[in-house]
Amino acid sequence: MASWKNAVMTSRTSVAALAVLVIAGGSILAAALAGPRSSIKEREKAQQDYNDGNYKDAYDKFRLLALDKEADPKLIGGDLATAVNCLQNLNLHKDVDAFVKEVLEAHPGNWRVMQAAARTYYYSVLHYGSIVGGDFERGYHRGGGRWVYSMERDRVLALRLMDEALPIFEKDRKDAPGEEAYQFYVDMATILLGYRGYSESWRLLYLTDIKDLPDYEEYYHYYGSGDNRGAPVDEEGNPVFHKIPADYAAAATDGERWRYLHGSAGQAYPQYSSTLRRQYADFLRQQFDVQTLAYYGGYFAGRVDDEDKDKTESGVWDFHTLADNETIARLASGVKRFKLPADADFIAIYKELEAWDVLATIWENRHQYDKAAEAWKKSAYPERVEQILGNWGQFENTGVHPAGKAPSVGYRFRNGSKVEFQAVEVDVKKLLDDVRDYIRSRPKELDWDRANVENIGYRLVNGKGGKRYLGKKAAEWSMDLKPRPNHFDRLVTVEPPLTKAGAYLVTATMKGGNTSRIIVWIDDTVLVKKSLANKMYYYAADALTGAPLPDMKTEFFGYWQEYKERWGAGGYLGYYYKWHIKEFSRKTDADGQLFLAPSEQSSQYTWMVVSSNKDGRLAYLGYTGVWFGDYYDYEYNTTRVYTITDRPVYRPGQTVKFKFWVRHAQYDQDDTSSFAGQSFNVLIHNPQGEKILDKTLTADKYGGFDGILELPRDAGLGVWSLYVSGYGGSSFRVEEYKKPEFEVNVEAPSDPVALGEKIEAKVKARYYFGAPVTQAKVKYKVERTDYDARWYPVGIWDWFYGLGYWWFAYDYD
Repeated sequence: MASWKNAVMTSRTSVAALAVLVIAGGSILAAALAGPRSSIKEREKAQQDYNDGNYKDAYDKFRLLALDKEADPKLIGGDLATAVNCLQNLNLHKDVDAFVKEVLEAHPGNWRVMQAAARTYYYSVLHYGSIVGGDFERGYHRGGGRWVYSMERDRVLALRLMDEALPIFEKDRKDAPGEEAYQFYVDMATILLGYRGYSESWRLLYLTDIKDLPDYEEYYHYYGSGDNRGAPVDEEGNPVFHKIPADYAAAATDGERWRYLHGSAGQAYPQYSSTLRRQYADFLRQQFDVQTLAYYGGYFAGRVDDEDKDKTESGVWDFHTLADNETIARLASGVKRFKLPADADFIAIYKELEAWDVLATIWENRHQYDKAAEAWKKSAYPERVEQILGNWGQFENTGVHPAGKAPSVGYRFRNGSKVEFQAVEVDVKKLLDDVRDYIRSRPKELDWDRANVENIGYRLVNGKGGKRYLGKKAAEWSMDLKPRPNHFDRLVTVEPPLTKAGAYLVTATMKGGNTSRIIVWIDDTVLVKKSLANKMYYYAADALTGAPLPDMKTEFFGYWQEYKERWGAGGYLGYYYKWHIKEFSRKTDADGQLFLAPSEQSSQYTWMVVSSNKDGRLAYLGYTGVWFGDYYDYEYNTTRVYTITDRPVYRPGQTVKFKFWVRHAQYDQDDTSSFAGQSFNVLIHNPQGEKILDKTLTADKYGGFDGILELPRDAGLGVWSLYVSGYGGSSFRVEEYKKPEFEVNVEAPSDPVALGEKIEAKVKARYYFGAPVTQAKVKYKVERTDYDARWYPVGIWDWFYGLGYWWFAYDYD
């Protein structure tokens, strides 16, 4: 076995060391009663200092106890843990590693000390530090150093200590009570599993190398939170279920090691076997249950929007047809439906443990609502039954609808057979007036709920003081519903008999069920705002046709609050806000347009804009800021320099031929240059920054000019720069003759491949003159990355802006 002595240690601790102390505390005190009276008193004094916050005195005492070779071997682990915690509180993280090493050297072969040290490295220390003078100093270091992270290195170091302690512990097994033996196995299993979550469970297919510690990392890796690629599979694409080996040494993977340690913990202390079974079931569920398909969005959500579609076939996505020993999971090779072996049947384990709340959630995710309801009845949350068996309905989110025809609103329901609807008008004008009146009152403290015109829907739907804006009843109607079997949701389309522009509060009351509300907006007018160069642009138009609306009275209401401080004879008395309010109105022109200068609509204010006319048209923009761009075509009027040389690399003594073109970046102009006939200063510098050429050249009618440079025999090697003074340029390299370079090609399959399919790739390396590269050291890596291809119809400016430049949003159905 590898020895902890080979590790390079210097570390830092966190408050997690308290957990070590608390867990070990009970056994420490119990064992201390059997020790010498002197050691009992010393520990009592040390513990009192610790409790009093005298961490320096406590550390000195616990340090002596931990290093005492004559001390009770059962107590040293606790002394170590408490001493480390003292160092934490003293912010002496850099001293932890050296201290732990001293204690380990003082007590060779003491598995309890090794366990305490392993817990320290896994649970307690800070997993970062600096490399200073070639050594790792844990924690924050003042005065420089290379910042690194040590999380995985600390885990492997902790596992190495536990691995060394395991045979000693099992040989000394009779001296360890059942609960202490249980804790040893659980600690080792936890450290072995490490920070590997569902997204990194593939690491369990390998054996952690404890002989060589991993290097420090230059960046922080959130172990267990990487890209979710699904549970690992074997060569045939089947999920991997970790088996229990005959013993720890016989394990072929970390997964098998983990299973062995879990099983050993349960045998050591059967009273906790249910806890271990629950942990194993949770691991299996995390790997293989249907929630792993959440990556696929709508498929996992289980919402079937086709009103007439009731699937009964046992397809891949039909969760409700799954048997309890079946599952559908996202694996590394894709989505697969499969049966679980008896040893990995997590639902059977949860049943055995009577974990009804977990089972209810599992069956809800599987759309097996009858089973879920029965499980909720047996759980600590029986009220959840009503969520499944009751009559429920709710409106789906909806956008703004044009006036002149009935809007369409989605209504999702479960179990109910009839729903009553009512639509009430909302007085939007009164709302806008109230909001402005509230600001005009200059309140001492701004209540944003009263000032925010955009949240009227929330206030009305949730009864937050919005009832005063409700007008007369606009419509009432009912709808018979046909619920889907098995308590599945169904989505239907509701068409309120409303065509007049305005806002309506629509209420749906399910017979024998709940009530749902939504605000339906029907618009006949739109108001558009756009920032232009040193002006704001507003456009009022018909919502359906886009036709401009002239003579629309457009009211502008803006405010801002100025922070002020009160000072008096006694000094600072507090602060207040001074209100600044500005109001004015304008009318749109014959084209429905309105332009405002910065002097009229200051960007310092927050503005509400309301546009209306005598015909009852109304549109508004809630409180928003304005900004005025000083736009100019810098990108397309800037001066560009294009530079070429007759080759990219030269040898000393060769001739460099170069040419420049200076132009404005105006792609719609003729093929001439405004710089024709002008003189330009050309500079060339060697890699040391020394000026080699300083020459004035005259541009031709295209803005081009060229020259040559004879490189000296002793020309400096490296990158040479050549540029037009004040404009820019490029570079070239000067190199000695070197062996011809080679190219490496990978011949991959020409046709697309599917997940789980085996593919072959051939790597070829050849010199450019044709000979193969032989006896070369080859390092290769195979990676799988996400790829997203999107197709857009051709646009006339694709060449300039890129494909799909005009595609502003998703398709709207």
